[in-house]
Amino acid sequence: MALRKRRPWNLQEFQRELQRIGGDNLVAYWPLDDQSGTTARDIGPNAEVLDITGTTLGQNGPPQLGRSHYFDGINDVDSQHVYDDEQGNLTFVADGGTAEFRDDGQDFGPWATTPVATVVYMLVVTSNNGVSWGYMGADNNGGQDIDVYSDLGLTTRGWKGRTTPAGTPDTPASYEVRKTLFQIRGALAVGMWIYPTSTDAQGTIASKFLVAGGDAETRPFWLHNGTALTPEVYINDGTAWRVSSVAIPQNAWSFIVFVYDNVARTLDIYIDGSLRNGVLTGVVPASLGDTSSKLTIGSRETQLYFTGNISHAWLISTALDARAIRRLWEVGSRAHRG
Repeated sequence: MALRKRRPWNLQEFQRELQRIGGDNLVAYWPLDDQSGTTARDIGPNAEVLDITGTTLGQNGPPQLGRSHYFDGINDVDSQHVYDDEQGNLTFVADGGTAEFRDDGQDFGPWATTPVATVVYMLVVTSNNGVSWGYMGADNNGGQDIDVYSDLGLTTRGWKGRTTPAGTPDTPASYEVRKTLFQIRGALAVGMWIYPTSTDAQGTIASKFLVAGGDAETRPFWLHNGTALTPEVYINDGTAWRVSSVAIPQNAWSFIVFVYDNVARTLDIYIDGSLRNGVLTGVVPASLGDTSSKLTIGSRETQLYFTGNISHAWLISTALDARAIRRLWEVGSRAHRG
């Protein structure tokens, strides 16, 4: 009887499985296996690249592993893409009491939302008094002005964070235009393969958690190494956090997933395809916070950096079950174990 040959790793197989499991809820999938420029490609349905800051190509383990991104633990991060920033003189415009923002060197037209039902961009402004942000509606004044709304449906004009920057008045110093793909308030599953080379308890795996947020911001999640490489996930500024029941190894690959279920009000951690829930502190909320924070891989904004390799990172806007997570680990472990 002939010996059965072990199937080699096939990136397309994992991609197909992730797309099948995620379906319409697959928000993003970054293999983190190349660096053809300043961005990391997204092979999910939205093709939303990450901006690369410092990370380099790394490879650990057997040849079938493929490439990954190496994070140096000092200032390396892959972060949510910024579509544009300041071009000219910046002003918070009251416009009869409603929220509007002006950059006299900009044309906001490409990011304006008309009709309002198709909103896809947000504006985050840093001023001398903090952060004001909102969702971008119609442009006017030749594209120099953009209407700002406090809700994704664009029903209420206004700012979030510092809510009255024109009335203070605040002096805007800078801003960023980003997509709203990661403004997820309901169920969420986040997963990736990690290879920590340090036992730093605060090493961030993934986050959407601004270091110094705008007024009244509730920052959705922070997934990090935890004490002695026992992973932890915080949601809504620590309203609830879960500690893993087991530690992950240093200098080896682990598949880590956290799942937030807004209906069942549960927060779970999976390691290598198995549920590994340790102590839960706090009460799991009915929704995630709405925030100006960037999505980041490998840091919590500009602090708490991860040291090691990360590959095949993804977000799905639904609460994956144990069977789906196990299946993803089984397919992916052909590469990351050996």
